[in-house]
Amino acid sequence: MSQTLTNLYSSMLKTLIDRRAELVAEIEDLNNQIVDLKQEAKESGINLAN
Repeated sequence: MSQTLTNLYSSMLKTLIDRRAELVAEIEDLNNQIVDLKQEAKESGINLAN
């Protein structure tokens, strides 16, 4: 594989890995928000059956 293609591949791979990390962080944040909302609902006497 030519050096140009290798550089392009490496750059694209790094972009995908970085984006994956961003998405994982966003999912973790959303999960934490859900946990907090469920706790608030429980403390308010709201039953969330799901």
